Amino acid sequence: MVKIVQGNVSESFGDYLVTFMLMSFGGMIWGVVFGFVIISWLGLIFNDALSEITITMASAYLCFYIAERMFVVSGVIAVVCYGLYFGSTGKTRVSPEVAHFLEEFWELLAFFGNTLIFVIAGIVIMAKLPPDMFTFSNFGKVLVVWFLIAVIRGIVV
Repeated sequence: MVKIVQGNVSESFGDYLVTFMLMSFGGMIWGVVFGFVIISWLGLIFNDALSEITITMASAYLCFYIAERMFVVSGVIAVVCYGLYFGSTGKTRVSPEVAHFLEEFWELLAFFGNTLIFVIAGIVIMAKLPPDMFTFSNFGKVLVVWFLIAVIRGIVV
C-alpha cells in the first residue's frame, strides 16, 4: 500500500490487492492454527505456573516471528487472531490455580509495554524539536493546556 501511495508502482493494483489479501487472511489463518496448537499443548500441562506462563509469553512472539519470516503473512494480524482464539478457547486449558496469576502477569506486561511506548514516543518527539521551543512562555502554555484538558476530563466524567 505504501508503494502505491508513493507512486512506486511496478505491479498492477490487482497484484497489490492479492498480496494484501494473502497477507491479511494468511495472518488470520496462521494465528488460529497456531492458537489451536498452543492450546492443545497447554492441555497437557497441569498446575505448572512457570511452564504455562512461559508458553503463553513465548508463543506470542513465536507466532509473530513465524508469520513474518516463514509464511510472509502479517505477524500483527496473526498475533491478534492468536490472542482472540486463545482468549475465547484457551482459557479453559490453563490450570485454575494458575489462571489468576497468568492474568495478573499479562496485565503487568501490558502496563510496562504501554508505559515504554509513550516514554519512547515522548523522547523521540522531544529530540526532534528545535532548541528554541523550550522557552518559559511555551512551558506556561503547555501547563495551561494540560490544566484545561484535566478540567474537561473532569466534566466529562
